[in-house]
Amino acid sequence: MRNWIFGLLLVSAAIYAAVPDDRDIDVTVAKAGSELVVDVALRVNAGRNDAWRVLTDYDDMVRFVSTLETSRVIRRTGNELDVVQKGKIHIGPLSFPFDSVRRIELVPFSEIRSFMIEGDLANSRFTTRLLDEGGATLITQHGQLIPSMWVPPGIGPAIIEARTRQQWQEFRAEILRRATKP
Repeated sequence: MRNWIFGLLLVSAAIYAAVPDDRDIDVTVAKAGSELVVDVALRVNAGRNDAWRVLTDYDDMVRFVSTLETSRVIRRTGNELDVVQKGKIHIGPLSFPFDSVRRIELVPFSEIRSFMIEGDLANSRFTTRLLDEGGATLITQHGQLIPSMWVPPGIGPAIIEARTRQQWQEFRAEILRRATKP
């Protein structure tokens, strides 16, 4: 068992090192007991409306977020949505499927609040904010989640940080692809 855990940590460390690191996407993950606190900040050279359209395009998100297999709005009432998402996170030879239904509260075009209704996490709550910076958009996200499985200290938050950065790289690429030109 000890060799298996050591092998998993080595594979995880190698994969983490291989993930491209866009230094301008600031991601921190801190473990506090069973809770993980995730903070993200990045600037994208596109207008706030362009960023908003991508970040709220749940029905088409599988096209540009590599971990998603399914993403669709299952209920919409005004600025409140329920979104089902399923997918897999691959770490070397291992894959970890996930399944969630999240309630999304939209404050157009400045804030997206998301919390878990049901799924593989014990709890999850995120707030994403968009700030217009005159031709660019500052995107920040703060979240707290409680995984339903044990996350090893040190390497666990590092892997989550790398995967979060990768996801935001994908969001940014799609925002830039769709950005309206002045």
